[in-house]
Amino acid sequence: MSTAGPDFETELAAHVASMGSTLVDAPIVGAPPIVERGEAVILAGGESADVERARPILEHLGTVRHVGPSGNGARLKLIANSMLAQIVAGAAELQNAGESAGLDPADVFWLLARFAPTLETRRPAYVDNELQPTMFALHDLRKDLDLALGVFHSEDAPAPMTAIARELVSQALREFSDNDIGAIIRLYRQSRSHPPDVRPIDEPRR
Repeated sequence: MSTAGPDFETELAAHVASMGSTLVDAPIVGAPPIVERGEAVILAGGESADVERARPILEHLGTVRHVGPSGNGARLKLIANSMLAQIVAGAAELQNAGESAGLDPADVFWLLARFAPTLETRRPAYVDNELQPTMFALHDLRKDLDLALGVFHSEDAPAPMTAIARELVSQALREFSDNDIGAIIRLYRQSRSHPPDVRPIDEPRR
């Protein structure tokens, strides 16, 4: 259920099969408060019969979606976390831009969260400039983006926006490694005259 990437799932599946068992990879999409309410999404990869055997347990955490063979859950989780990285990075840029233009921080965040409701769990960082308890650490997100870009590049899938998000996360890591991913807003607030420096070009490796 960890975000470990499809290569690890393939290795683990073979080990599990050697012991006469089968593997369902079932990473969770959702922040801890969502999981605690049983409202997460579980991306289940594996044979249909195996997923159905696991479903009664997994459904305590939220909605189970069977996404194909083992490894597909891991692949989709990397898509999910890449999207999350782009959302929090893009929202940090626009939150700062709105505040710099004289808008009320709460109004800016309200609008951003209407487009991306997942931002609500990062309200303390974006509106109150507080580093709330860590739900998803920046260093963990960087690890996931490294895994994601490895998969995307291996398939020759261009991913420039994911690469930009990774660069922004990497810059935030220098000071906020153990903080929640909402800390990425601090990149902009600490030095509004010197915004984060990123290189927007990312070509798949040949």
